[in-house]
Amino acid sequence: MAVYLTLLDLGMSDFERIRKKIYDYYGRNISDCFNHPEYLKTVLEELYGDKSKEIIFSIEKNLGKEVKSAWTDDFVEKLNAEGKKTNTKTS
Repeated sequence: MAVYLTLLDLGMSDFERIRKKIYDYYGRNISDCFNHPEYLKTVLEELYGDKSKEIIFSIEKNLGKEVKSAWTDDFVEKLNAEGKKTNTKTS
């Protein structure tokens, strides 16, 4: 829920752009990013550049309000990870 709310706070047109890019690149939905946060990270970095860090921080903050668990820690760690971007469609 925190991820959706954070993305919706950007505005419906931005939410749709993010959703479309995730689908175009990976054939997946935003909900699939819960298991593959690197999809969301790549799309946010492409669309927002440096501002993506602020968005990721907001997601992290909103996740902390919902529940603190090993899963959320892992999700946030992957969102904040430095490394190669992956924007190729998966099968």
